[in-house]
Amino acid sequence: MRKLNGWIAVLTLVLLGFGSAHAGEEERLLVFVGEKISVAEFKPELPPNTVMMDAVFKAKFRVRQVVYGRYDDGVIEFDAYDHFGVPGFAEYPHSLLFVLRQDDGFVQLKYQYVPVFRTRSGEWNGCGPVRNRDDQGRSYLAKAQPVAFAEEAYLRLSPERPRELDAKSYPRRDFRIEGDRAYCLTGSSLRELFELKKQAALKDEGWFGGNGAAPGSR
Repeated sequence: MRKLNGWIAVLTLVLLGFGSAHAGEEERLLVFVGEKISVAEFKPELPPNTVMMDAVFKAKFRVRQVVYGRYDDGVIEFDAYDHFGVPGFAEYPHSLLFVLRQDDGFVQLKYQYVPVFRTRSGEWNGCGPVRNRDDQGRSYLAKAQPVAFAEEAYLRLSPERPRELDAKSYPRRDFRIEGDRAYCLTGSSLRELFELKKQAALKDEGWFGGNGAAPGSR
């Protein structure tokens, strides 16, 4: 932390008490398909002269399927910290969510989620790759396949983003763009999506044998 004009700026990682990565840390991780009940912003109690760098939200979800870890209840509540505003998962009915078990509850691993949708066979799938980098990362772990979704499967498009850039980011083989949505034509299974996160974002932050920063610190 550092002083700013007599105030103390505290980064989210300090407030959440994340430590260094070590063996067995993954036992605190819970990955599950959640059905949104509510997502509401709140103001946490902070020590005097403390500045919160992120917006903080209390999220409540029904647990539809546990992918990693153990959780026996049907409903879960967790806190989510987002520097840019409302968390992206709040835009979707169902998401694959990554949360960390703390002494006083659960907190989302920052920005880690994947919108998921039911297929006609009853499984959960995420949408095809977005942008070339995502496509390259999936080529050997979660290669997208044509999927018959049982519901509208889509990713929301930013109204500030030029549509010509959307056309490049959401290739026609994987998406159909209509209005402010990119409807999904292909997808990947939960197992594949989790494996992709393990080998990329989670590993970069020190999980699952990675050599990155302390878990959850980004």
